[in-house]
Parts: sequence; C-alpha cells; structure tokens
Amino acid sequence: MLKYKKYWKIVSLLFYIGLFVFIIHQNLPITELIMPYILFFILTKIIFLGDTVGGFAIFIHIIHQNEQKAKKLYQLAYKLNATNLNVLANNGLFFLKEGDIETSKIIYEDLLKRSKLRPSFEKIFTANLGICYWKLGDLEKAIEQYNMIFNELRFSSLITADDYTTVGYLYLEIEDFDNAKKYTDLALTLDEYHVSALDNYGQYYYRKNNMIKAKAFFNKAVQLNEFTIDSNYWLGRIYEEENKQDLAKTHYKNALKGNITALNTVTQEEIDNRLSQLS
Repeated sequence: MLKYKKYWKIVSLLFYIGLFVFIIHQNLPITELIMPYILFFILTKIIFLGDTVGGFAIFIHIIHQNEQKAKKLYQLAYKLNATNLNVLANNGLFFLKEGDIETSKIIYEDLLKRSKLRPSFEKIFTANLGICYWKLGDLEKAIEQYNMIFNELRFSSLITADDYTTVGYLYLEIEDFDNAKKYTDLALTLDEYHVSALDNYGQYYYRKNNMIKAKAFFNKAVQLNEFTIDSNYWLGRIYEEENKQDLAKTHYKNALKGNITALNTVTQEEIDNRLSQLS
C-alpha cells in the first residue's frame, strides 16, 4: 500500500495540474476547479481509508486525550492497511502494551525499513523493537538493539533515562549485575527520581539477597508513585517473606491499582496469585 501511495501522489499532482491547465485553456471560471478537486480529495481519502481513519485516531489521541477511543481507531486503521508513519508507530505501541508482541514486532521492523527516517523516529522504533525481543524471550537480541542506539553518534542526544533503565533491567534478567548497575546508574544520572530505575536497584539488591537496601529503593519508588506496579509487587514479596501478611497484601493491592501492561516486569496474574495465597 505504501508503494501505491507514492504512485498516487504522482497521479494526484498530474490531475491537479492537468485540471488547472484545462480550466485556463477553456477560459472557464476558476471556481470550476472546486468541485473536481473536492471529489478527487474524497476519492483519495476513500482509497487510503486506513490513513483517513488513522488521522481521526491521531486527532482524538492528541486533541481529546482519549486513549481508549483512539486505540480502537488506530487498530481499525491498521486493519485497513494504513501507511502513515505516526499511525503505525502508535499502533505498534498499543499492540506492545496489550501483549500482541508479534504484531508489534512486525510493525517496527517494517517501519525501520523505510528510507530517510528522522533519527528520533529511528531511535524510538529501534528501542521498541528491542522491547519486543525482550518480551519474546530473546534478551541478547533485545540488548543488541539498545547497543545499536548507544553506539550511534546520531542518537547520543536522544537517549533517555527510560532507555538506560530498560537495558539495565535486561542485564538484570541475564544476571550480568555489573552492566545492570552501570546502566541503572546512567538512568539515575539523567533523572534521580526515575521510578523504574529505582525499581531496578531494588530488584538488583533483592537478587543479591540484600533486603534492607532492596526495601529502601522499592520504598523510594513507591513514595514517588504510590501505585507503581513493580516496586509494590516486590515490596509485597519481601513483606510476605518477613511474614508481614497485612503489609504484603497492601502492596499487592496497590500494585493492582496501577495501569498494568505488557511493559511491566510483573503481570497481573502474578500479583493475583500472590494475593490469593494470602487470603
């Protein structure tokens, strides 16, 4: 569809120029251009209906701040073969959050094949593709995606605390604790109040069996965001191990009050299971 859209731009240009020349040559009023132009515009919107629907999705998402309605339109636009970069990028993120990782991966792989991508877009798509690999269980490939970002000079000003935090967590998962600490430190250098980076450190010390420091970092994260999911979950685990069931329940319940997506390091099912064992 993207290829056809490029051809259609040429057809559109020829149509508009040709019609204009015809009107001038026939000495007709310029107002005669209005109706053919409108009809051709409508025809274009129908042919590329996916992008038309996607345009409405962007409007609702940005102007009306209604993510749920926008999500439905984004996904309809995808089914209608949308080609617009912003529509597809938002779709990829929605699919990723909802756990449809394979579809998200396909979208980001296709977007990265486009020529003349702005560095900001290329960096975001590369990072999100890395998250797809993480969620599909290929942690080495996920880290490789992030290293592509860190090693490219054109991305140096675009790297965020989120990027360092994510790769820090990936290193935690493969038990490369030195790199986990290194990248989490970089995240906190950029933002000392970054909740997910503080959670990284909590999980780092939890895995090192240093519960005092783990609890300190998790508590700091919870103080910044009462319903942060991951830190509440791990505080629940610590209090459960300390046989403080009421405190454990409180943190599990607070975790469930957060907006749990596939981007979290724990799932709703895991939290529900811990709570049910305490009931």
